[in-house]
Amino acid sequence: MGQGTKESPIIVNPGRNLPLKLILSNSQLYLTLRNLTLTSLTLYRCKHISIEDCKVNILFLNRCQENTVKNSSIIRIESFLSKANNFENNNFFKISSNKLENMGYRIFLGFTLIFSSLMVYSGIKGLVNQEVHLVSFYLLILGILVVSGISYYLILDFKTRKLKPDVFKDNFSMTYLSQLFIN
Repeated sequence: MGQGTKESPIIVNPGRNLPLKLILSNSQLYLTLRNLTLTSLTLYRCKHISIEDCKVNILFLNRCQENTVKNSSIIRIESFLSKANNFENNNFFKISSNKLENMGYRIFLGFTLIFSSLMVYSGIKGLVNQEVHLVSFYLLILGILVVSGISYYLILDFKTRKLKPDVFKDNFSMTYLSQLFIN
């Protein structure tokens, strides 16, 4: 059966009664998914998951690291703040990687951070000048929430950048093939 260790991983085969949409969350057990057919597979904060010889329509990786996908057919992979995953000998159609790696997205976050900081400043200035208006209070609260949210995601992005990048080895991408025929 398996103990969930590196030497004895838990193996999930098609013989089990599994749903077509599988979600694994906060797992650091060694788990092998083998020969499964799924409409979607979501991994959230998972490590040491091995996906072998599976057919998956959509694979979502959210804050995952050190997972392996081998010999599988996947229509679309969505990756968010995930690094150090290994992809070997797979068929893909589309891969969407970390949105925070996009420079335009970072510039948008920067402008939003500056704008929300101005909101906090306006709110504090209104309260200090004893102009206690509901607008000043809302600007202060909203600015603090937006600054906190953006700061949280930037910290996650910084932590993700310390990890090794995903490794793609001997994969076949339909997107690449379609680009060859279009050009």
